[in-house]
Amino acid sequence: MTSGFSEPVQAVILAAGQGKRMKSSLPKVLHEVLGRTILSRILDAVDELHAEKVHLVVGHEAAQVREYLAANPPVTPYSTHLQERQLGTGHALQQVVPELSGFRGTLLIIVGDTPVLTAGVLRGLVEQHQASMSTVSLLTAFVQDPKNYGRILRD
Repeated sequence: MTSGFSEPVQAVILAAGQGKRMKSSLPKVLHEVLGRTILSRILDAVDELHAEKVHLVVGHEAAQVREYLAANPPVTPYSTHLQERQLGTGHALQQVVPELSGFRGTLLIIVGDTPVLTAGVLRGLVEQHQASMSTVSLLTAFVQDPKNYGRILRD
């Protein structure tokens, strides 16, 4: 099945986070929202895009995340990449770079704590990105109280 995009798409899910604010030893992406893990919701959205591959960057309790994936594999071919020390988003992406050698297309990077992100939103982002022939596109949201989120200041 094809993606319908003008160029190949691969996705990276940043799933290494500890989730300190959740006050739990469970990896952040394995917490449930309305009866389903955050990770399953994101993987389902990526599966609907028919991407070539999804790369999951794991870290905190990586074995638990890998066990979950083995028991609940996505439709999209996937690989996991260990970020032993969580040194930020850029460092997490560096764990995937060797496997992206030779890839030409759109790389969709998704943070692993976005359980309400839908395939429709991701499809719209990729379509707009490709249609505008942008180098980088970024999806952001306005929230009432951004203090616990990474922020992008707009001018």
